[in-house]
Amino acid sequence: LLMQMGQVSNALEQFNLGIAIRNVTTDVSWRLHLNRATLLGDLADWAAQIDDLTLVLSSPDLPEAFKPRILNTRGTAFLQVGADSRAQTDFEYALSISSIVSEQVAVACGALGFLSVRAGKTQEALHYFDKALEQEMISSNVLSNVLFNRAALLSDLGQSDTSLIDYQRLVQINNVDHHTKLTALYNSALILLQMGKDTAAFNLLNEVLADEQVEANLKRNALIIRGQTYYDLAKYEFAYQDFQIAWQLANDV
Repeated sequence: LLMQMGQVSNALEQFNLGIAIRNVTTDVSWRLHLNRATLLGDLADWAAQIDDLTLVLSSPDLPEAFKPRILNTRGTAFLQVGADSRAQTDFEYALSISSIVSEQVAVACGALGFLSVRAGKTQEALHYFDKALEQEMISSNVLSNVLFNRAALLSDLGQSDTSLIDYQRLVQINNVDHHTKLTALYNSALILLQMGKDTAAFNLLNEVLADEQVEANLKRNALIIRGQTYYDLAKYEFAYQDFQIAWQLANDV
C-alpha cells in the first residue's frame, strides 16, 4: 500500500522489518523478498534486487508459474550491471518453463534478441525478435521495445523498408513511452533521408522538433540533421538557424 502511495522509504522500511522477523514461514518470506525486489528495481538498486530475487527463486514454496517473470526480472537486473552471460542464462531458463505466458515469452525473447545483437549474431537476434512479436497479449512497453530494437537492427542490415514499417507500427501504439516514440520518428527520418525522401524526412523531423517534451540531446541531433539537409539543398538561411539553435543547446547541456 505504501508503494502505491509513493512512500518509497516507508515501504522499504516496512519490508525490511517484515523480513527481519524470525520464524516467518517460507511462503510469506519469498513474497516479502519479491515485493522488496520490485521496490528495489524502481530505485535502480540492481545488486540488491538480484539478491532478493535469488532468495525468491531458491524458495521451495515458490509456484512454478511465478518463475518465468522472476527470472526475466532478474535477467533484466543482470543486464543493468553488465552481467550479460548471467542475464542470458535467466532468459533462456524462463523460456524453458512450460507454464510461461505470452508476455514473459516476449520479454525473454526481446532480451535475448538484444543480447544477440550485442554479440553480433544478427540472424539469431532476428529469430528472437520475430518470436517475441508472434506472441499475443503483449503489453505496450514490451511491444514497443521489441519493435524499436528490431527496427534498428533491420536498418543496420540495409532493410530500410521493413525497418520503417516497424518504426511506424511503434509510433501507433497507445501509451508508448514518449521518448521512445520521438526517437523512432527521428530514426525514421534518417532512413528516409538515405532513401532520398527528403520531404517525408522533413515532416518527421518537424514533428520531433515541435514536441514540447523532446529531450535536449534528441532535439539537438534533429536540428543538426535538418540543418545539414537544408545546407545540402542550398537553403543556407534555414540551415544557419538550425545550426545556431543546436549550438546553443549543446552549450546548455
